[in-house]
Amino acid sequence: MIRPSKVRKQYTCDKCGYVQSKWFGKCPKCHEFCTPIESDASPKKYKRLQSKTPLKTKTPLKAKTPFKPKSVKVMSKESYSIFTDDLYHCIITGDPGRGLYGVHIHHIFGGANKENSEKFGFLIPLRCDWHDMAEYGIHFDRNLDLYYKRLCEDYWLECIGSKEDFIQTFGQWW
Repeated sequence: MIRPSKVRKQYTCDKCGYVQSKWFGKCPKCHEFCTPIESDASPKKYKRLQSKTPLKTKTPLKAKTPFKPKSVKVMSKESYSIFTDDLYHCIITGDPGRGLYGVHIHHIFGGANKENSEKFGFLIPLRCDWHDMAEYGIHFDRNLDLYYKRLCEDYWLECIGSKEDFIQTFGQWW
């Protein structure tokens, strides 16, 4: 089973800078034959923190590629995630989720807290098997679920409020 802390490889086109999780000889973006540069794709904690946009400002949803899978349900144009700016590619595998493997938007805190997850950007795009269609999916892997819940708690403490505010908003501390 793949754990969130496992180092993953990513390959970057030396011509246009396109990044993909699988090795390629011909770049899918610029269609040039190139030498992909291999590097570690360890997920950066709070990608939004490293951007130039203010933390509490919601940015409109933008896809990095023109392909937008039909299976993606985006709540509104104002939906965003503190983990990624791209809600059209799986945060774990980088796949766009074409065909049977669509991309699902996972609310880190579901149930009664779904709206709060949307409000504070606690959303992640997951390929359907990583969401709820396989035993290693976030709905069945408690460790993976708690990993993202704790990242959200850390983000809350650093950028939004106190532990008491979090408990008042979401009902408990994980």
